[in-house]
Amino acid sequence: MLAANGPGALRSVVSPLNWGRVPSFAVFCALMSGFCNTAASVCTQRAQIRGVDPGTATSISALYPALVMCLSVLVGFERFSPMKICGLVLAAGSGVCFAWSK
Repeated sequence: MLAANGPGALRSVVSPLNWGRVPSFAVFCALMSGFCNTAASVCTQRAQIRGVDPGTATSISALYPALVMCLSVLVGFERFSPMKICGLVLAAGSGVCFAWSK
């Protein structure tokens, strides 16, 4: 936001004149983000309790930015570009490399 609109945009967000005007979609996204983060943490801990290697559980759960990118493309907020596709491939490759058991 700061890069696109300049420092005035940040001042307008924190301005007391705009307090109390929270878009419902932003609240929904924040609540869903918190729910998904909590669920992922619980699943990672349960995997470790069941004996999964901590490196494997952590590397698989650390791939959430790639999942968010794919979901935002499906919803229509983003578009794929060659750099984004390359980043997704590298993220998936790093997840496989770190999760690889010996």
